[in-house]
Amino acid sequence: MRIQKKTFLYRASRRVYSGEVIPKESGNFLSDQNLFNYQAKVLQELLHHESYVCIGRAADFVLKDEPNVVSVYLDAPYEFRLKREMKRQGISEQEAVKYIDRLDKYRNSYYMYHTGRQWKNPENYDLCLNTESLGLDHCVELIKKFMELKFGICSSEKEIL
Repeated sequence: MRIQKKTFLYRASRRVYSGEVIPKESGNFLSDQNLFNYQAKVLQELLHHESYVCIGRAADFVLKDEPNVVSVYLDAPYEFRLKREMKRQGISEQEAVKYIDRLDKYRNSYYMYHTGRQWKNPENYDLCLNTESLGLDHCVELIKKFMELKFGICSSEKEIL
C-alpha cells in the first residue's frame, strides 16, 4: 500500500519518523518491536488531529489511556466465521479452517507479545459484539449508540461513516 503524500496519515508518520536510516547492524532494523513502536506513535499522533478507525494493531492497548477512544472487539462463532471465509474467498472448508486457525494464532501471538494481555479478553475492550447474532449493520448502529452514550453526543450516519 502506498500512502499519498497529501494525506494526514502521511504527514503524521513523517512527524514521528523523519526518515533517518536505521543501520541493519543495529538489531532494531525492521524488528517487530521497532515496527510496533512506530505504529503506536502514528496512532497517537493521529488521535490528536482527527477522528479515525483503526482495525487491529493492538490499538485498544496503545490508546487505552486516551479519553476520546472507544475500543470495540468484533467476533463470531467459529462455524459462522468458517462459512463466511469459504464464501468470501471461494475456498474449501479445509482451506478455511487452515486460514482461520493461522490468522487467529497470529493475532493472538501478536497481541500477547506486544501487550502481555489475552487478545479475546472482554476486559480489554469497551464493547464486544457478536457479528453473527447482530449482523454488521446492527453492530455499526450499536457502536454509534455507545459513542453517543459515552461522549454525550448525537451522531448522524454521515458523521460516523
